[in-house]
Amino acid sequence: MHISLQVSLAEVPLRPRPTSFEAPSRAGRRARDVFAFLVAIAMAIATVATVPACGGSSARRDAPARSIDTVAIREPVADAPDAGPDAPASTREWARPFLWRIEGTPPSYLFGTVHLPDARLEPLLPSVQRALDASEVVLAELPMDAATRSELASRSLLPAGRSLKSEIPADLYARVQTLLRARHIPPAAVARVRVWALALQITLLDHLAALVTMKPLDLRLYEAAHDAGKSVGGLETVDEQMKVFDGLSRAEQAALLRKTLDDADEYKKRGIDPIEDLLKLYLAGDEAKTRDAFATMFDPSKSLDALLQKRVLDDRNKVMTDRVQARIEATPRRAHFVAVGAAHLLGDDSVVAALAKRGYKLTRLGAE
Repeated sequence: MHISLQVSLAEVPLRPRPTSFEAPSRAGRRARDVFAFLVAIAMAIATVATVPACGGSSARRDAPARSIDTVAIREPVADAPDAGPDAPASTREWARPFLWRIEGTPPSYLFGTVHLPDARLEPLLPSVQRALDASEVVLAELPMDAATRSELASRSLLPAGRSLKSEIPADLYARVQTLLRARHIPPAAVARVRVWALALQITLLDHLAALVTMKPLDLRLYEAAHDAGKSVGGLETVDEQMKVFDGLSRAEQAALLRKTLDDADEYKKRGIDPIEDLLKLYLAGDEAKTRDAFATMFDPSKSLDALLQKRVLDDRNKVMTDRVQARIEATPRRAHFVAVGAAHLLGDDSVVAALAKRGYKLTRLGAE
């Protein structure tokens, strides 16, 4: 099982990879802030996300299922020179977005975002920019306002009087300390971080420099919509997202952390960067390959994996589908742009597939 978490939604005042520790009290405060913000929107299981278009009022819950069409696009030119951020989409590494139009009057859009910052995602592909510009309502998994981010940050920490050291076995705590020392991160950084929150951040520790200097794609979209005067919001609540992992027992959380550390050791041994691998999948926009990669995240033969797949994907996909449909039907004359993690938009049980079964016609769009 590999789970990767949506990253910081706020700028965090941390210097990447310091060469020496600051005074304990100051380092502790700053480090706790870093990890608190890094666990914001903790349910995202992939660094890839898609935004499908939402349908119009004519789509009915009992209507026959319609196919999901795909619009052909020009393939990148082989051996093309490196492209700058202003280059045409056909010559950039970001070959195709996970973007669906849901037919209606006007149409709406579902876009699969990636919960990481990366220079290769700037600027937006033309089709994504047009869909965003044409939409009056922009919805993410959660609202990305300061109040929500603050609540997520505080709830990623253990209550006063409890510490990570007291929550997990001694050998597991020692492994965490070893990992932090190797990355020049003060131990105080995780002193009160919840076990599941730490587990979901392990694979991001080698990418702190990017996380504190650039904005994730979904945050860029949300802020652009807000600045343009569009209506913004979220499909889920903080309580709903937090319960996905907070509801795990202490033993289950420790098992999740142990497995994540084991995976990190294996990645290092094999020279693998799972974050970069997922980013490359996202940039390529290959639906089949990305869907197959997501399918390997959980091993259904293992009880914890099966539980997490149900909570993180299956249950949330249904909630998202219901709420996307409800939003569209409530204001059918307003174009909606819905941005959620890509894993929620690919596969037979995805939001895209569920909307199609309910009678919406969805068309996957190209880059231009």
